[in-house]
Amino acid sequence: MSRVASVAGSTAAIGAAAVGVVATAFVTTFATAAFASPVSNPLAKLSADQITHKAVTDFRSVSSFHIAGAVSASGQQETFSLSLSQKACSGTVVMSKQGSFAIVEIGHTVWIQPDNTFWESSGVPAAKVSAVHGKWLESSSTSSDNSLYKGVSPICSPSQYLAGSVPAGGWAKGKTTTIAGERALELTEKGTVMYVSVAAKPEILRVTHGSASSLTFSAFGVPVKASAPAASQVLPRS
Repeated sequence: MSRVASVAGSTAAIGAAAVGVVATAFVTTFATAAFASPVSNPLAKLSADQITHKAVTDFRSVSSFHIAGAVSASGQQETFSLSLSQKACSGTVVMSKQGSFAIVEIGHTVWIQPDNTFWESSGVPAAKVSAVHGKWLESSSTSSDNSLYKGVSPICSPSQYLAGSVPAGGWAKGKTTTIAGERALELTEKGTVMYVSVAAKPEILRVTHGSASSLTFSAFGVPVKASAPAASQVLPRS
């Protein structure tokens, strides 16, 4: 046999062996995927109402969470992104017709930082907006005029979210999907749809009410970082 023929034969053998290895790997992978045990579902034996009760009860006991929401009412849409706990709050609120503001609450004191549009929609003449641009307003529960505190503090109250918005019964299981990379079970009750994590301790990941509102929850138990603005950036109370 010539040297060329010998090399050709060796190459063919190596190629055949490589194909065999690839084929074996493919078959093994396919078989593993096709016949692997199904992913366990700790919620499978619970009714939709039982899952809802468990998830809502657990939600109302968490120390903190983040919420990203959109709510439509009276022709205006409000979107917000907030990190909340019982003692602190930090985030932003955007109102489609009035502008936006950043909000911080620590204890019983709240600060908001309106954007220029919000200042103008609140009655500040456009020519004077530059004087308050970037400034914060402060109010507390003990302020002589605490109307601002009463008006915006509820935004930072964890109990406001889901309060009275989740029916106790009548739920039905829906499809299993993925929210933020996490397996989620869809639960429906008339116009309300709730998604909970597929876990022994299900967490509420999202709640929607048709086109009226959508609330997405995350960062359960993560400490809220909230810092009071510098005194020089806070407008003096009139």
